[in-house]
Amino acid sequence: MPLTVWAEFITSILLLLALPSLTVGVACLLLDRVAGTSFFMPAGLIIGGNSLERSGGNPLLWQHLFWFFGHPEVYIVILPAMGMISDVVSTFSRRPIFGYRGMVYALCGIAGLGFIVWGHHMFTSGMNPRSALPS
Repeated sequence: MPLTVWAEFITSILLLLALPSLTVGVACLLLDRVAGTSFFMPAGLIIGGNSLERSGGNPLLWQHLFWFFGHPEVYIVILPAMGMISDVVSTFSRRPIFGYRGMVYALCGIAGLGFIVWGHHMFTSGMNPRSALPS
């Protein structure tokens, strides 16, 4: 199977797993703005000198939901190009792809790592690092 097809297959899996978190985040944000819920509105928020009645949400939740989508999105964009370039180079050089199996494993590894490292975008969020540790 060509590497382009592998890259498209892995990209489709990434899309199936990453888009629901963005959809949930946007739905919660819409409910916060229109229906008066407080998924992302923190307690004690004062806007225009008035304290909001709805409170108790967590703004970091939006960041987690967004970056759980946003970090794999980088690989959703780049993986198909990597597969195509690999096939184009091997076609025009008239040589088989060196390390075909390794390249397939690398594409899968990139996709897997793309999901588990979204937390590095949270370093500047002000979140206490000890809050992520089990107690």
